[in-house]
Formats: sequence, structure tokens, C-alpha cells
Amino acid sequence: IQLLGTKYLLHRVIYAMVHGNCLGEIDHINGNPSDNRPDNLRAVTRSQQNMNRSMQTNNTSGYKGVYWYKAKGYWSARIKIAGKFKCLGYYKNIEDAAAAYAIGSEKYHGDYRRILA
Repeated sequence: IQLLGTKYLLHRVIYAMVHGNCLGEIDHINGNPSDNRPDNLRAVTRSQQNMNRSMQTNNTSGYKGVYWYKAKGYWSARIKIAGKFKCLGYYKNIEDAAAAYAIGSEKYHGDYRRILA
């Protein structure tokens, strides 16, 4: 939206109206950028914002954090923590790798993890 000749992102304006300021990053908790309800917005760090990212468009496994590790012939689960990847293990079954990522996401990302429906 535009206020007094300056353009602002709507979710930032809504957050500032409710909380009195809008410093840093504002995250849509449910991952839907069109859902600007005040209870769906929270102030976060860049790292926390990245924890709530959706699956990348180049993902071929269909599961967030799960990759085919060709050298070993297994599915790999990994998660990014403080800018570095942590391996969560190698699995013959893709569902086991996805489960390992889900557990790791809950452990390392907590309330900032992306909840997949």
C-alpha cells in the first residue's frame, strides 16, 4: 500500500498498527503471504524467517530437507542450523528420511518450523 507517497508492504503496516513498530523481519506463521491477520504475523530474525520457508522449487524428492545422495545410494535428511547444514542420517526409505527431517525440524527449529499439512 502507499501512505503519504511511500510504498509499504501491507503485512508490515498491519504489524506496526498492532505492535507499535515494525523493526526487522515479519513472518507469516502459516506461510501464506496473503494471510495478513495480526495473529498470523510475528517479528523474527532472518534465521527464524528461513526456518519457515517452503520447500524449494528445485526439490525432486517431494519432501522438505530430503535429498537423494547418489554416492551412497540412500536418501539423505539434512537441516540448516545457524547457516550450516547438519546431516540427520541416510535412509533406504524416503519416508524414513522425511520422518527424520520432521523430528529434526521440531528439535532445531521449534516454533519457527514449517508445519506441512
